[in-house]
Amino acid sequence: MRRAAVLLALLPLPCTRKAPEQLIPDPPPSATVQAATAVPTPSAAPTVDPQAAADKAAIDLARTQIEGIQFCASHNVLKDPSKPDDTDAVAKCAALDAERTQLDAIAKKPPELAKMLEDSKRLCSLDVPLISAADGLRQSQLSPSQASRRMTCGFAQKDIAKAKAYKPDDKRVRDLDTRIKRACQ
Repeated sequence: MRRAAVLLALLPLPCTRKAPEQLIPDPPPSATVQAATAVPTPSAAPTVDPQAAADKAAIDLARTQIEGIQFCASHNVLKDPSKPDDTDAVAKCAALDAERTQLDAIAKKPPELAKMLEDSKRLCSLDVPLISAADGLRQSQLSPSQASRRMTCGFAQKDIAKAKAYKPDDKRVRDLDTRIKRACQ
C-alpha cells in the first residue's frame, strides 16, 4: 500500500491549460488618497548657490593641501611616503600660494581657515624651503658629477634665500646657510 502511494505521488498528472487573464488597469486613486501620499516637489528643495559650492570646494582643497604640508614639515620630508601619487610639499605650497588670493576673498570662510592660512604661509616660507635645502645639500654631497653638484647647490641656495627673506634670524636658517656655503664653494 505504501508503495502504491509513493508511485501515485511520482506519476505526473495531466496539466490543464487556463486561458490568460486580461490585464485590467487599476482605477485612479481618490483625492483623499492622493493628498495623503503627496510627495514634495523639487521646487520646495533649497537651491544651491554655485559660488558657494565652488568656495566650499576651494576651502576643502586648501585644507587637504595644508594638512599635507603640515605632515611633511612635522616629519621633515618633502613627500608623504604613504601617498606615492601625491605631489611634494613644494608643489603644494605653490598651488596654495596661487589660491591664496581666492581664499582670502571668500566671504563666508570658516574662522579657523584664516589661522590655517597663516600657518601654511609660515610653513611654505620657512619650513619647506629648509627641508628642500637640506635635501639639496644631501644630494650635492652624494653626486659625483660637478654639474649636478652645482645645480643642486643653486637650488639649495635659492631655498635658503627664501627662508632668509621670511625669517633671517632663525638659527636653523643660519646653520643650514653655513653648511651650504661650505659644501658649495
